[in-house]
Amino acid sequence: MTYAYSNEDEREIRDSISSFFKVISVYRDGPVIVLKIEPSDSFVDKFQKAMEEMSSKGYNIYNNGDQEIIVARRNMDGNMKYLKLVLLLITLITIFYAGFTYSYSYYRGQVIGVVLAKTILFFVLPVTGILASRELPKYLIRRKNGQKYSLPIFVPNPIMMGTLGVINAPDEPYKSSDQQLFSGFSSLISGLIVSMVFLSLGYYGFSLYHGLNYGPNSSINLVNLPIFFQVVLGRFLPAQGALDPLALSGWAGLIFTSFNAFPVGFLDGASIFSALSPSQRKNISYVFLTILVFIDLTYPVWFILPLFILLIGLDVQEPMNTKLRRVNSRTLIIIIITLMMAIVGLTPFPVHISSPSIEVSTSWNSAVIVNNSSDQACFQISVRNLGQIAVDPGFYISNGIPYDVRAITGDIDPGGSQTYIMTINGTGLGIGMNTIDAKVYVNSMSREVQLRILKISISSNITIIQTPHGNNNGVNLTVISTYNRNLSESMFISAPGDLNYSMTYSIGRNTSIPVPMNGTGAQKFLIVKEAGLSPWSMNVDLSMAIPRNIPVQFAVYDSSYKGACVTIY
Repeated sequence: MTYAYSNEDEREIRDSISSFFKVISVYRDGPVIVLKIEPSDSFVDKFQKAMEEMSSKGYNIYNNGDQEIIVARRNMDGNMKYLKLVLLLITLITIFYAGFTYSYSYYRGQVIGVVLAKTILFFVLPVTGILASRELPKYLIRRKNGQKYSLPIFVPNPIMMGTLGVINAPDEPYKSSDQQLFSGFSSLISGLIVSMVFLSLGYYGFSLYHGLNYGPNSSINLVNLPIFFQVVLGRFLPAQGALDPLALSGWAGLIFTSFNAFPVGFLDGASIFSALSPSQRKNISYVFLTILVFIDLTYPVWFILPLFILLIGLDVQEPMNTKLRRVNSRTLIIIIITLMMAIVGLTPFPVHISSPSIEVSTSWNSAVIVNNSSDQACFQISVRNLGQIAVDPGFYISNGIPYDVRAITGDIDPGGSQTYIMTINGTGLGIGMNTIDAKVYVNSMSREVQLRILKISISSNITIIQTPHGNNNGVNLTVISTYNRNLSESMFISAPGDLNYSMTYSIGRNTSIPVPMNGTGAQKFLIVKEAGLSPWSMNVDLSMAIPRNIPVQFAVYDSSYKGACVTIY
């Protein structure tokens, strides 16, 4: 509501100003009273005293050169004060909400109380600390100049960042353009420095936890750092990554501090630019508001800030004493640095859903199960993480076969690998050779390995006796059969895929029969013998470097899969 001045108000204002300057004329111009005065050699000192006296009476005064003074009643609307407090409360809630939703994913698996505590410690406090660091210079400058500090307008943002910073809304204008310029500039500098500190501390592990990982069915948002950091500081900080909450708070501070460097409306950048061209401040605001909107198109959540700016208005609050306004080399340097700070936090497409990448292999993909004994087969499956975030993969076995998977260590860090022991319960498998597809998956990414399990029925007519070679370089196997029939048996060797071995066997007249090729991994051979030899015995010589803790299985069986098996360690 525009304040209506009475004749008594006008007379009081004229009398107060007349005690400092010679007043030529007075007229009302809407919400202000304009006084024409005679120029004075000591204008600066007199105007300073006039400001202090008029402030005590509830007025703000401005000078238009040294021949005109403008008087406006100070805004005494208590509703604005309550609105600021409400927005502050809402912003604190959105900071907590954004931090908790991110931390709940990052600290996956931890109890809710711990996640709440870490949210407050590593996100809420740092973000509010960045906001406080930006307001502290304004508080000190106003206090130094005898002015009361008033809260800004806080801009809430519930997604990722928690806030988009603050918009200046002091109850009383700055006394001079110099004070307004340095207040805005020091606020931007302090916010930038504190944000960088939190980003660096978080990235280098100050929060002592790097728990974010891809679960079997989870998706993760990767955070892109500002373009400036990708280009200039790429060696020290990542271009993108799953930042821990402390680093995320610094990232958020960089962005909303950078936004505040835009010379738009009541943002700090506009306060600084008003020293350069007060007559063009609105045009400058329109230009940079358009740029800000185009940036926000890459992440629509940021449209909250332009909306707040438009609701408050694009006019910059003028300082009282504009006669001190001067553009010199120092002012131009500050303006250039302010533009650079707006660029420093430029982050088009700040968040994207990343895709995990894994590689799966197995050191051996075959096993032998003797029915009615263990009915279990064990495999080692190696998973390598080719992505940027730790993974915690899931497993799936075809045909609903029961299985168990045990990891040697925890999650797989980027670039690392993990070996899993998969134990398959073969109770439901049929007698003979079974082919099983084992799938390893993380989110939408999956890889498969094919496993072979030979299941045989134990035969009391076949016995296998093993005698190790010296120096752990192989084994001699004696196979004795009491079957009174023609021979129609097979040999099957289950061994690691990277294990080379050679084998010869003799049967009947002790003629050594070499395996036609060096064995690698699982092999099946048909036993060749002289006709009419029944019952029979066979000698098998395996030359190989016997691996530690990895079983090599040797089985002999007939066409109905009855036979015997030994495990060589």
